[in-house]
Amino acid sequence: YSQTPFSNWDKVHEEMCEEASVLNAGLYLLGEKPSKDAFEKELMDFKKLEEKELGDYESNTIAEIKKVTDIYFEGKINSKIIANPTIEGIEAEIAAGNPVVVPLAGRDIGNPNFTPPGPVYHMLVIKGYDAQNFITNDVGTRKGESYVYKKTIIMQNMHDWNAKDIHLGVKKILVLYK
Repeated sequence: YSQTPFSNWDKVHEEMCEEASVLNAGLYLLGEKPSKDAFEKELMDFKKLEEKELGDYESNTIAEIKKVTDIYFEGKINSKIIANPTIEGIEAEIAAGNPVVVPLAGRDIGNPNFTPPGPVYHMLVIKGYDAQNFITNDVGTRKGESYVYKKTIIMQNMHDWNAKDIHLGVKKILVLYK
């Protein structure tokens, strides 16, 4: 599902890429396929947990998202942060069946389905790859299922949240696994 399962791009849902990415990856690992209503409820439950644990739900770092993910999926899903990941490292995680959540400078990844100018900060899930591309579930658009990005685009624009300038954010990923 996208970060707005019912295409309601209100202020809350515009900020839900982190939550939707983690939930899609985690629910995939659990073999669960919730209805749109159930996914929306999961989004709001995750948001409430972020507000409790972090104080807000907007533009959180990979470390903050990991903290909430570990609580939300406690005992069911594990997660790890990898700093300065390589293409080969991401491919190895995907080959092992582990979805990879990636923080990005959203305006720089060139997705034509984003409403201009696009999000400053964005997260999506890498679920596959071929020789030149990463195959993703980009929660930022209703056309995001199996959306293909060049590996170079993802690697160049990978940046964790930095409030001063997204381009100063370090390169990190969050890997979910059982």
